[in-house]
Amino acid sequence: MSATGIGAPYRGEVLNMLRAVGGAGEATVFGSGERLPLVHAVMLNAYQIRAQEFDCLHEDAVVHPMATALPVLLGWAERELLPALD
Repeated sequence: MSATGIGAPYRGEVLNMLRAVGGAGEATVFGSGERLPLVHAVMLNAYQIRAQEFDCLHEDAVVHPMATALPVLLGWAERELLPALD
């Protein structure tokens, strides 16, 4: 398996489903360089993080905040902030 989660089970099927929905490329899918609409890239990136157990665990709450927060923040920053730097 890849360190980026691109080898996660069913990752290809999830990507194909998101591609079929379509939309403008706004954010990058981790490990591939492919761009999808923000919400689609976030969903797939979160799946890849969680599938590889890269995310941190808050023991008391038993939640995995990194799998949800990181893809949203990075995708939003790529869409909203990086174009302003050009």
